[in-house]
Amino acid sequence: ALNSNCPSTEKCFTDKCSSQSLVRVLQKLEQSSFEISVDFLHSIANLRVRNYKLEEMPWINVKLKAGRIIPALATTTASIAGLQTIEVIKVAKKINVEEYRNAFLNLALPICQLSEPGPAPVTQLTPILKVTLWDRWEVKLKKGKDLTLQDVLSHLESTYSLYPRDVMKGAKPIYFYSIMNLPEKKSEKEALLSSKLYDLLGLQSEAYIDLNVTFVNDPKGKILSGTPTVRVYFDTAQPIITFFTLRKKKKKKKYSALI
Repeated sequence: ALNSNCPSTEKCFTDKCSSQSLVRVLQKLEQSSFEISVDFLHSIANLRVRNYKLEEMPWINVKLKAGRIIPALATTTASIAGLQTIEVIKVAKKINVEEYRNAFLNLALPICQLSEPGPAPVTQLTPILKVTLWDRWEVKLKKGKDLTLQDVLSHLESTYSLYPRDVMKGAKPIYFYSIMNLPEKKSEKEALLSSKLYDLLGLQSEAYIDLNVTFVNDPKGKILSGTPTVRVYFDTAQPIITFFTLRKKKKKKKYSALI
């Protein structure tokens, strides 16, 4: 039996304890443990949401959905998470690439086949510049939100010895080299290149933006294929967001509501 008057569960087991008190304490411990797990899920989920710039989910919604996980999905998710964790450990230990594995998993059969992943295809842009599908070119200048389109294009040209041409944000055109080089477009071209990129794209709180930029290795050459995405940072000193910082912020809001 458990003594409800004891200050902690470690000292509660005496002859004067009641079984009802034991149940209440165990329920309280179980609820506390569950809320800590929900705190973790809430923080990790919102880290992913921030990465994809989606709307963050309130803590109570995470708590409600956490208790409705379908067992069949959980089985597949656990298997995939386990296989991914094995590969992450290999990356952390810097194991040779020959030891990495691709997994083909089908729990309905069931079957799990492992194969060696092939190297990423390499594109030779210039005699000294090679890229792969996984590469990304980053622009980190100290001008922040005052960064202009000309600053970005000049940085890319000087860094990679290529000539930037068209600039797109997804399917939205920002700068077309062939059109802007027409004689009647001279003033419009100068205004566009000197515009602040942050204002030009109509951004609000984004710390970076991904652009699709075409390049040529010769002023009169053809557009190169296989050039990486260009990520432009507007805040190069942004703090790192972790589970603990999100949990701390949530706790502060919770306490202020109670007050």
